[in-house]
Amino acid sequence: MVRFDDVLRLKGDGGVVAQGPLDPQDEELLELCAWVFQRSDDDAAATEMTTTGGHLEFPSGPPPKWKMVLGKVGDADLQPGDAFAVAVALMKIRGNQRVVWWGHPITLVSGKEAA
Repeated sequence: MVRFDDVLRLKGDGGVVAQGPLDPQDEELLELCAWVFQRSDDDAAATEMTTTGGHLEFPSGPPPKWKMVLGKVGDADLQPGDAFAVAVALMKIRGNQRVVWWGHPITLVSGKEAA
């Protein structure tokens, strides 16, 4: 089932590279809106959606994956450590159009750590 990878890489500009697995047998990801956020004195977040210019990619696998760069929103920067990721997607699952949402804890790492 579609979800986020447990570890996501931060970008130097305050964004994050969101990605996760896909089941190529059953799932086709059509549209996506994703958020990653961290709680602190000033909550930090990054977001993007395909319907407003976000670029959804499907890197060659295996395993099959989806990927989208999320841009920083607000004043606070995401930091390495614990965060939460949520998404809503329009998908085709076994040929039927479905709206699917998911969210779960993730860990953010700097680009150097993820390499």
